Amino acid sequence: MSHAARRIPRRNGFTLIELLIVVAITVIVGVVAIVDISQRRVDTDLTSTAQEIATTLRQAQSDSMAVEGGTTWGVHFANSTATAPFYALFSGASYATGTVEGYYRLPSTVAYRSSSLPPGSSMDVVFSPVSGAVSGSGVGGPVPISLIQTASYAEQSGASYSNIAAQFGSSVATGDAIVVAIEHGAGYNVTGCSDANNPTSTYLFADSVENTYDGLVTEIWYAPNVAGGVNPAVTCQFGGADSYDDIAIQEFSGFAASGSLDATSTYDTESTVSSLWTTGTSTTSGNGELLFGAFQGNNGGYSLTPGSGFTKAVDNGAAANFTTIYGTQSSAGPASVAATSGGSTEQANAMATFTAATTFSAATIGLYMPNESAAFSSTITVSPAGGVSY
Repeated sequence: MSHAARRIPRRNGFTLIELLIVVAITVIVGVVAIVDISQRRVDTDLTSTAQEIATTLRQAQSDSMAVEGGTTWGVHFANSTATAPFYALFSGASYATGTVEGYYRLPSTVAYRSSSLPPGSSMDVVFSPVSGAVSGSGVGGPVPISLIQTASYAEQSGASYSNIAAQFGSSVATGDAIVVAIEHGAGYNVTGCSDANNPTSTYLFADSVENTYDGLVTEIWYAPNVAGGVNPAVTCQFGGADSYDDIAIQEFSGFAASGSLDATSTYDTESTVSSLWTTGTSTTSGNGELLFGAFQGNNGGYSLTPGSGFTKAVDNGAAANFTTIYGTQSSAGPASVAATSGGSTEQANAMATFTAATTFSAATIGLYMPNESAAFSSTITVSPAGGVSY
């Protein structure tokens, strides 16, 4: 008797264990992929932000070298605690006084390192015209402004002249500034100042005041970033022939190379007489600024005593009653120049404030990922010559 062999049926599926293994492998692969994608995105945020900051710095440098818009350009960095950290492209001497041309917030995944930009702080990186070197930065603070030399001339003969001049006894240093104060009669305002020995130095108007009761006019002009040269002879032209005029010229070091004029104010007593002298009050925008005051009285015979913290630069004598006084303000804020005298007189006084240059060795802008490991960081460096690297 024969028997046919029994067939064992084939399975058409997976066991539970096999399915669990497949699911586990799939989950692991998915998690790894998600983590990898996430890390790539984080790394991309950091890299692209560093690249964009470097590009913005180079754009500012290029625009300064081309003197685009007739001014300097820079980049402002702010580790703001009130809003998201940001950086901004601006034209002008500083972010505070310039024009914002582009505003960029850091991604939420990227932050400034506190070692390069502490929370709540900010800094400007400003590039020089033509050369592209760094001319100003919030790094290091303001350079002390110092008086180098003075010269003056008082025309008290009664003769009428269409100009007035004074000459320094020594050469001036390249990059210094010359501040000019002039007093004259009403109706003969200064039309311009120049230096025959250094014709490339440009003199700009700062401020003026007129006491209409006595016809007293006081003006302030200045030349920033002068060309160094032999004994500047500064001549100021009047709008007509005038008499009993005075000029005082002062060389200062430490001025910002461009955009140095900040705030101005004036004060005149009209017919009132006083022994208390002031220039009126204005508000400065930077630390370490020069406060320069020019004082003119109607009656001679009174020598001015500068207020606390101020120094007399030029005193043209009791007959002229024309004096310049200066000082520096450590922190930005309301400012004025004051003095006293032994007698009372009508007055016409003016003040101009000037920003200081800033020290600069190299600026570093550190970036990192607050929610990632220390490996996720980048640093952009700006050298004094204007080189940008990251």
